[in-house]
Amino acid sequence: MNKIETLKLRNENLNKKHLLKLPHDTPYGNLNLKWLDLVERFDSINDLISELDKYFKIINIKDADVEMANFISDFFHKEKFAIEQIFYWLRKSADELISLLYVLDYHNLNDEYPIKIKIDCIGFLLISTDFYTDFVSKHNHLLTILNEVTNAYKHSFVNSQVLSYHGADYPVAYAYSLKRNNAGNEPQFYSVTINDFIIEYCTFLQDIKDQIQIFELED
Repeated sequence: MNKIETLKLRNENLNKKHLLKLPHDTPYGNLNLKWLDLVERFDSINDLISELDKYFKIINIKDADVEMANFISDFFHKEKFAIEQIFYWLRKSADELISLLYVLDYHNLNDEYPIKIKIDCIGFLLISTDFYTDFVSKHNHLLTILNEVTNAYKHSFVNSQVLSYHGADYPVAYAYSLKRNNAGNEPQFYSVTINDFIIEYCTFLQDIKDQIQIFELED
């Protein structure tokens, strides 16, 4: 499976080239530490992706005897929760990158930092009408899917109905969303191929990094 190596190659030793020169004296602390946290987190996400790949291969062992089949059965829930964790951390990272971009952009426009980070997550970014609209339009599909799937994992009471779903040829994230947990609403079903999603996420990550780098401090 593909890995997320946009900010740093997997298992590469962390060094100066992976960091940005961001403001360190802000109401929200040292923004360089925020960036460092993001860089390191993607290494951990890659570890989860490797675990997911291992679980999927075990689940799909062919011609297993009874003993092996019993062993394999233990990995279905491991696969499910690995996928959920991957999406959680991808969502958290996207939210933090959006917040970071907002703080830097606000400071650039107003020569001061915002009292409140008004756009601090995917949801607020998607409904904004005047904040990086071209960027949002380009990545609308990825951001919408990431927002809906993670919200289903967190809030949807009916999401457990897809507990037994399993990708036949590759790992797949399944989610079943019921807005406001109101049975009067029509549920939405999501099926997301993990590998394709990671590729799309890497494009988003590179683009938002490019936007953030515009605000790097000069030497």
